[in-house]
Amino acid sequence: MTLRGYMPLPAASKGGLRSIELMRAGDIAEVATGSRPGTFASIRLRPGESAARYRFKEDEASLEESVDTAAGLHKVSHRLVFTLRNSGEGFIPALDDIARNSREGIVALVVENSGRKRLVGYSVHYARQRPMRLAKVVSVSGGALGDCPAATVTLESSDVDLAAEITGGIIV
Repeated sequence: MTLRGYMPLPAASKGGLRSIELMRAGDIAEVATGSRPGTFASIRLRPGESAARYRFKEDEASLEESVDTAAGLHKVSHRLVFTLRNSGEGFIPALDDIARNSREGIVALVVENSGRKRLVGYSVHYARQRPMRLAKVVSVSGGALGDCPAATVTLESSDVDLAAEITGGIIV
């Protein structure tokens, strides 16, 4: 295998996530392989199932991946962290849904602020066998007059691949 170089595009930094679509791992009927190795083209859900979409302001969501090669093992850990603001009646039910569905496992389609889409909790090697699970929720009531109650949700998974790029979207 040859090493490939990398030249970043000369553009302003656009870190963070614009949106996340969460789906139960068991609701995925098929993930189509992309035209480039290690990529996906689209996700098709089982009939009647759907994904929950969350949109974020700047600095409210991020994806962290770390590669550990201790003792010759190649392990990639994924950590998806996002903040949900309590802006209505759907706040607590949304947190309950994430917690309840995390037991089975969650797959996330994340859209970076740059526009690139990646699939987390589903990999080329393991398919949906290593999905994301709820690691923790930290809920804060807010202390000042203008504060909005919020919860920071952390989902985690591990496998042997970085989150793959996906060129299409979810087909229901």
